[in-house]
Amino acid sequence: MGSARMGRDPTTSVLNGWCQAYDVANPFVTNGSFMASSACQNPSLTHMASRARAANHAADRMAEGVLQEGTACRRRRHPARFGESAATD
Repeated sequence: MGSARMGRDPTTSVLNGWCQAYDVANPFVTNGSFMASSACQNPSLTHMASRARAANHAADRMAEGVLQEGTACRRRRHPARFGESAATD
């Protein structure tokens, strides 16, 4: 906890309010490192809520064309383009 500070000022924090890195466009940090501490309560619900909020924000940005789909996502959807066969489960 607390290794990736969230804040409004990129000079004093690494993540914005959506858990998105200031320096690089696509990464979202959705583990507990954005939280300074957990106080006296179990932080699981706070982690889950922040993950859902960050995921919704990322999906909205992708729909607007602001964020680009990562290679791992493209590889899962179009394995032949990467010289791989489709995964069968």
